[in-house]
Amino acid sequence: MKKAMLSQSEWSLIMNKILKLKIIIFIILLTSNLAFAEKEKVKKMKLTFIEYARGVSSSTNSTIHLSTASKDLYFYDVHLIDNSFFPDNSIIPNAFFKPLFKGDIVGAVKATTEPYYGIRTYHFLKNKPQIGFGIDFIHFKVFLPDEKQIVKIKGTNDGENINLKDDVHNYLKSFNVSHGVNHIGFSIVYRKMLYKNEKFPDGRLQPYISFHIAPCIPHHEVQIKNSQLKAYSYQVKFLNFGFGIGAGVRVRIYEHSGLFLEYKYTYTFLRNLFFDNGEGKIQLNFGVHHLQWGISIVI
Repeated sequence: MKKAMLSQSEWSLIMNKILKLKIIIFIILLTSNLAFAEKEKVKKMKLTFIEYARGVSSSTNSTIHLSTASKDLYFYDVHLIDNSFFPDNSIIPNAFFKPLFKGDIVGAVKATTEPYYGIRTYHFLKNKPQIGFGIDFIHFKVFLPDEKQIVKIKGTNDGENINLKDDVHNYLKSFNVSHGVNHIGFSIVYRKMLYKNEKFPDGRLQPYISFHIAPCIPHHEVQIKNSQLKAYSYQVKFLNFGFGIGAGVRVRIYEHSGLFLEYKYTYTFLRNLFFDNGEGKIQLNFGVHHLQWGISIVI
């Protein structure tokens, strides 16, 4: 009996199938090797960032609602300034350096809490190292400037209905959130990891965007003219909150450190402030632009 011989077309079909199988095996091995290499890179990544920022915030305008037993007044479009560099009044933190050079460590630490500053920490995910979560604390202020300011005022004042334009200082002796609006934000951040190498597997250049939602612990300083009512305290209440969005760039200088620059916009709702004796209600909300710069510690 003669054995059946394969035709040329049948041999070609078999060889094509073997070639396709080899290609599939090659792709699987290549993908596995790339995935393994990527996992090894992630293992070498420093995923936790601790950052300190100085910065400046913009002035803003807000409607202020002031309610007491004898007053229920709305002050419209009141201009508020930032005093971001107080007490230095310069970008150089002299109030920090002077006590530091004199060996006054306590004084130097206190000086870091006077001007605009921020402290935050992010931790990036191992399986998606471009995404991170963290806590972002921002200390910024708003002040009613001393200069005369004519605004629209509406409401009741000592039993009299009013609807007029007048200097806000005829009603408010002082109105400041003087020791910080104090956002304590729960943040999510997305980064691009550029210029990667063996020493910096997450990239030396990291543009990023962020979003936070934050309870606020404001310290306000309010005194009504010709009244004993005043406020000078930190107040933790549910309806005092804000949110922020940011975009920036981080540059890794060394393996465990870097610098960053960021623009941020925040909006704050202070809806449940009161005077120190527990009376009255003070409300305002406002948007603020920020520019931050600072240092990163990477661990």
